Amino acid sequence: MVNDALAELAGAGVLRQLDRAFASFVTGLDPASGDALAVASAMLCRMEGMGHTCLPVRALLTPDASAFSGSPDSAARLAR
Repeated sequence: MVNDALAELAGAGVLRQLDRAFASFVTGLDPASGDALAVASAMLCRMEGMGHTCLPVRALLTPDASAFSGSPDSAARLAR
């Protein structure tokens, strides 16, 4: 389910394919890992690609996480 959302966001250009692939790699290391790890991994990779050196975890918990993608709509799609 979350992999579909990440693939959709990558297809729409909100995330890079690298962000989605990194999330898939990380969650593949532990098949019991949850969706939160996939989203956090994709967001961490996205933020690094934007030149940031850390992931502002509190921002993931806000309704408007547009800082990660530039679009409140894409943040809402991840929150589903």
